[in-house]
Amino acid sequence: MKKILLLLVLLVMAVGVQAQTAAGRTASTKVSDALGLMPARDQAEFGRLMDDLVSTGAEGIDLMTSMFEDTNNVPVSYALSGWAAYVSAPGREAARKSFAEGIARALKKSGDPVVQAYYIRLLQRCGGDESVPVLAEYLGDGQLGDPARCALLAIGTPAARALVPEETGLTIHYDAPVGRIADLYAQVQRKGESAVPQLLKALKNSDRAYRNAALRFIQPYLGEPVYNALVKELKKAKPEVKSDIITYLGLQNAQSALPVILSYIGDADPEVSTAAMWAATRMGAPEAPAAIAAVMSDGQTPDAVREAARDCLLSTKGKVVADLAAAAVQDGSPAGQVDALSILSERRATDKADIVLAATGSNNAEVATAAYAALQNVVGTRQLAALYPLVGSAGGGRPPL
Repeated sequence: MKKILLLLVLLVMAVGVQAQTAAGRTASTKVSDALGLMPARDQAEFGRLMDDLVSTGAEGIDLMTSMFEDTNNVPVSYALSGWAAYVSAPGREAARKSFAEGIARALKKSGDPVVQAYYIRLLQRCGGDESVPVLAEYLGDGQLGDPARCALLAIGTPAARALVPEETGLTIHYDAPVGRIADLYAQVQRKGESAVPQLLKALKNSDRAYRNAALRFIQPYLGEPVYNALVKELKKAKPEVKSDIITYLGLQNAQSALPVILSYIGDADPEVSTAAMWAATRMGAPEAPAAIAAVMSDGQTPDAVREAARDCLLSTKGKVVADLAAAAVQDGSPAGQVDALSILSERRATDKADIVLAATGSNNAEVATAAYAALQNVVGTRQLAALYPLVGSAGGGRPPL
């Protein structure tokens, strides 16, 4: 808790950074500034933040690792993985060695195997001969031995290879999704647009948080080629992946993907169908309301999907919604009729009053009750003659007007 409070204090301190000159900025200010801006918006900002962090030297590395109590600390995960990738580039040997030494110090201090595995993974990326002795200490560890061997193999110097003569049968005990996301982010920052194929491949990952992170990271490179690639992935994906991609395309208003999105309205998978309805609604597809009304009216539609269809229609502008709801009252399933009546009520569709009045005579008690409830918002003086008999006969479980 104290370390979390420290992080919050540092972030607050960053507010005053503009009042300081570049020469007067402390290591803690630079670290807090970087954490407040992670993940970086683009490659230029990433480079500037990394230059700032590198300039803090050992003090900055120790400060940041002191905040890293667990791998759910997303800003620090992003920053450390980005830092490791940045200093691994050619021409940054001094910065690389300083960072690797700082991670080695943190590795020795930590008692959490998951955090330690994350640090070892960083050394796998940026370590050199200076990391070999510390990694050697973990070769006999039941949880960390394989990660240490993998890191030594990746370092690949004669000293490292001498400790791991065999490469077969190695697995990394790395159970931190946020750590994997941070590692993916670091690779994207390093590779830029050339990382797009890797991000598309990440959509096959079984972890939803990881998939959605890949979709976020692909955003700077959006355009028709990427949209087309996403649609291609969508068509062959599992249902849970389909819903993620559809939701993302809807949020990006990818109009070229709209025909495919529309085809998933009413899909057998409830999550896919719901995602498609919301995406098409958000994108303003003129074909969407009719398709969504059909889902609402269908007696086989699961309750949750039908309710989502109703909400999508209510969020759609235009008279077409009342027209579709009126048709559903007349032709839909009982559950669809109830939802359609609630739409007419909320839209105060006075021109559909006769249809609502007719529904009060339904043999289905739920439909009749919904129709009575809707009357107050749709009837006018023109329907008074039809209302009087209802007032007189209200009963038998039907609510009075």
